[in-house]
Amino acid sequence: MIYKVLYIVFLIALSLYTYNAFGVNFFAIFIICSLITILFNNKLSPNWYQKKIKYIVNPFLLSFCINVFFSLILNLFVDYDFKTMFLVFVLKLMFEIFLIYFFKTFFNKETKSAGINTYVQYALDINPNNDELIKNSEFISNLNEQNLNEIGQLTNNNYLIYHKPLINDWYIINQEFENLYKQLENGGFLIVKYRSREQDLQNKVFVFTLYKIGLHEFLAKIPHISNLFNFFTRGKNKLLSSIEVKGRSYYNGFKMIKEISNSSDNILVLQKDKTPSNNPNPSFFLFTKLNRVSLHGNIVKILKIRSMYPYSEFLQKEIYESNSLDNNGKFLNDPRITTFGKFIRKYWIDEVPQIFELLNGKIKLVGIRAMSQHFFSLYSEDYKELYYNTKPGIISPIFSDDSNFGEIEKIEKQYLLEYQKKPYITDFKYFWLTVKSIFNGVRSK
Repeated sequence: MIYKVLYIVFLIALSLYTYNAFGVNFFAIFIICSLITILFNNKLSPNWYQKKIKYIVNPFLLSFCINVFFSLILNLFVDYDFKTMFLVFVLKLMFEIFLIYFFKTFFNKETKSAGINTYVQYALDINPNNDELIKNSEFISNLNEQNLNEIGQLTNNNYLIYHKPLINDWYIINQEFENLYKQLENGGFLIVKYRSREQDLQNKVFVFTLYKIGLHEFLAKIPHISNLFNFFTRGKNKLLSSIEVKGRSYYNGFKMIKEISNSSDNILVLQKDKTPSNNPNPSFFLFTKLNRVSLHGNIVKILKIRSMYPYSEFLQKEIYESNSLDNNGKFLNDPRITTFGKFIRKYWIDEVPQIFELLNGKIKLVGIRAMSQHFFSLYSEDYKELYYNTKPGIISPIFSDDSNFGEIEKIEKQYLLEYQKKPYITDFKYFWLTVKSIFNGVRSK
């Protein structure tokens, strides 16, 4: 708080000085450039957990370059003394570095963590000898479309609920899951139905398909507009992929036991086996922030264009257990990736929003990409120790199509070892290696 007050007071004082000394045009340009970098550079809340001074200062150096660039462009349209503006930005940078160094040294700021919850879901205590649970388990094991209506013969609905409305027509899906979760005892079963995206669009004319996808996969995925869209459609006829339905069920504390499919809909049998996630921002909108392992083991939010179906991250462990890794260390035939997602991944379009994370200092230009907690857990302990000491990056070492996971770990480990000895030379070297690989046709998956 003291840091913010001092920074704001300094900025106001410098702004007033520029107004009195150099006029309105100079003042306006200075304010515009300063506000741009404050907005995207996280200057009021530096990443103190990044211990090394150079990591904390780098975003301020980057913002200085951005200030100079924008002021140079604006100088083409507005008349003012650019050389003086440059000196003012140098003065501002010197004060920022002094302020950072002062707080870093005398307030021991490195002890502050990134402060982002990992949102762990815990297993529930389920009694396997419970008579009601045993009876319902036997019914579930023999469940098919024909005997679904026999649920009424099972009197204790605290261990078995058949919720008949299609999930596609639930007004607020997570809220409905939450209500059903509360009604069930630990280990209880929930039977629901849904119509998948493929079933919804099957045998539909092209214009209808385009209309449905446009509304439900783009308009309904825009913050705030999605709430209005849900209100006007009364929550009916949602376009849902099977991945999203299963991801939402895991998010709400259920695991999938059985799925029965036909041409028109799907019966899903779920079991209440864990605590619901308290993650307030699961992936849903087109732009999403995902939890990633960063410097010193801190969990940070990384902005990306969503290339997977909504709520896919909650199925990562299940996908890993049912699929092997391909040559690039990714899940083989990962069903969570959308058709649109495959395209934007191929050309790294999904990574573009990370420019904002570069500006605010969470990541650097070259380095190992920040990984999910589950994927990071696959690496060896000595690799993890090296990773903890280096900030993640956007541009990572490129691997050939023949590389297996072990070779990828070896390449990344070699980069981390080189970076510890010669950080700037190493990043320069790997930057050009990556650029060369891209021009040779190597693409992401």
